[in-house]
Amino acid sequence: MLSVCKVFRFEAAHSLPNHPGAFKNLHGHSYELHVCVKAKTLNDQGMVMDFGDLKRIVQREIIDEFDHSVVLKKESLLALTLMHSDQKLVLLDNDPTAENMVGLIANRLMSALPEGIHVHFLKLWETSTSYALWENDRD
Repeated sequence: MLSVCKVFRFEAAHSLPNHPGAFKNLHGHSYELHVCVKAKTLNDQGMVMDFGDLKRIVQREIIDEFDHSVVLKKESLLALTLMHSDQKLVLLDNDPTAENMVGLIANRLMSALPEGIHVHFLKLWETSTSYALWENDRD
């Protein structure tokens, strides 16, 4: 397998209502997303995938929705309160941990990539020293 990787950044807020510490309060992060895609063979131009095409897909499927949003669990009281405002929301089935967010991002990207291109791995950095890793063990 051959792979290429691209780095993206977005700003978002979240809260973890079941967390025993301060993270239960609404707070924000400057997220950094590392997207690595793979293919068995190179295309006619000698690429796994054009970096510009990868950028457009990630921008459309992930960044446009997540950037400057509030990411919450669908059933949380804060989500129910904000749903009727003009606040930009991303609602998850689970608590918006880095692990759950990177899993959602992986699922979205897997269905948006061209045939023959697969997500190899994703790293979602929540801080400069902490990230969640999603690895593809299927393709």
